[in-house]
Amino acid sequence: MKGEILSTVKLNDKNITTTIIKDGIVDVVIPTDSLSAGEYIITIEIPETQNYNNGIITQKLTINKRDIQKYKHYQTVLF
Repeated sequence: MKGEILSTVKLNDKNITTTIIKDGIVDVVIPTDSLSAGEYIITIEIPETQNYNNGIITQKLTINKRDIQKYKHYQTVLF
């Protein structure tokens, strides 16, 4: 794939974001902080363009266990 194509990213059939596929590379961050442990389906829908047919990329995401501990953050001061 050459060029840029705007695509839709879904998690379990729910739209979560859009992203640009540039020269065949997808760069997207999927927020998982609110997801429970379990299996999810990530789908990237690519529309038909003048040069390419439409397509769908599907991947399974498994969250085994969520760490819910909160950590204190300390600021480092350099002199």
